[in-house]
Amino acid sequence: MHLKGYFFDWPTHPDSDSNAGGSDDSKNGVKALFLTALRYAREIFGILGNDGARLTALENRLLKGRLPAPVKKQAAAFKALCENNFSAEVCKTLTEGGCKGFSTFTAFYLLDAIAKCGEKERAVQIMKEYYGAMLDKGATSFWEDFNIEWVKNTGRIDEFPKEGEEDIHGDRGDYCYKGFRHSLCHGWSSAPVPFITRYILGVNVLSAGCGKIAIRPYLPRGVNRAEGTYPTPYGNIYIRHERINGEIVSEINAPEEIEIIRN
Repeated sequence: MHLKGYFFDWPTHPDSDSNAGGSDDSKNGVKALFLTALRYAREIFGILGNDGARLTALENRLLKGRLPAPVKKQAAAFKALCENNFSAEVCKTLTEGGCKGFSTFTAFYLLDAIAKCGEKERAVQIMKEYYGAMLDKGATSFWEDFNIEWVKNTGRIDEFPKEGEEDIHGDRGDYCYKGFRHSLCHGWSSAPVPFITRYILGVNVLSAGCGKIAIRPYLPRGVNRAEGTYPTPYGNIYIRHERINGEIVSEINAPEEIEIIRN
């Protein structure tokens, strides 16, 4: 970890005006990404029957120096996930101000960390607040970048700005995403897809190749039904959860090659 520069995502960039005093966040994020990659690599080594001792040694070396206290939420989320620390203090950092400070680049990990703090309901609320604001502005796909502050005094993307309004597409954005350079359809921003799959539909893959999958549904307040499909090498799994008389009743149709573990 002796690089000339560290880049985690734009909102944590050391040169960002909004990141004043948070110069450690980029290094935090890069170190956390490296730790995450090492852990997944070790898991892959285990599946393939290879020795992961060198990866473990690298991980232990990285963990010797604790990550500094983060300023930005996304750095705090990755720090929590890497250190497996989901304390009340961490949860407060991640949820204070709702979706203020959220980033499309790391939104899934923010929501994941909040859920692992035992606050799945809060994670759902923040997801709806953040991506709901995007929908309110006319989004039909996930935007490349989005700051909740952009909604002030701006109109919808499918309407011409009214007198006194600014254009959320043309007049908003940071760094290389300023103006119409900003894409309104971007895969990396699609955090609700994996979050809903994992926490609402409850899909947890337990073995390589989807041979064994656990289904642990969660229906937040105000949601009485969730339905979707999950793709596997053997075909789609159809999943439907419905709240009936206070209990969640599930219908799961999976290819015969897959062992389904029900909650």
